[in-house]
Amino acid sequence: MLIRTRAGLEQSLMLAHQIALRAEGDELMTEMNPGNESNGNFTDALKDKAGGLAQAAKERARNEAESGKKSAAGTIDQLASAVDHARDDLSESPTLSQYVGELSGSMHGLADRLRSRSIDELASDARDLARRNPTVFIAGSIAIGLLAARFLKATTRRSEQPSEPEGIADPDLPVPGIH
Repeated sequence: MLIRTRAGLEQSLMLAHQIALRAEGDELMTEMNPGNESNGNFTDALKDKAGGLAQAAKERARNEAESGKKSAAGTIDQLASAVDHARDDLSESPTLSQYVGELSGSMHGLADRLRSRSIDELASDARDLARRNPTVFIAGSIAIGLLAARFLKATTRRSEQPSEPEGIADPDLPVPGIH
């Protein structure tokens, strides 16, 4: 359901953006009639308007990235908490419990870094990692993609399960052997 809602929201935002751009373009064309000398240079006005629209698009993208960053940090914290609970269940195996604890600590640290750093800093860090160690960067990207896919698949399965408890029959269906 979350995926469907987000997709609908994205489609609505895109439609609203297209309508706003069309309205701004119509407004610009009526304000800047190329045949009218009193309006100044039409090309310069068009460039200024395009620059303003580009800046607005950058700001909107930055806001969306910040929102996604906060959401990712929250999700990572939730996963780290689940790993903490798994570590507690591994008390019989101290070595494995230690490794799982280190993983949890790293995940909490990643979530904290996501919250505390700007989008520009995070992008710079990713570029630096890709330059220094491209193999690790690609392997990490693949691993993150696979984990995200598993998480989304599990979330989708849970939301698609019927709300009725198992074992309860539909009262409208005929019962075999009873006429």
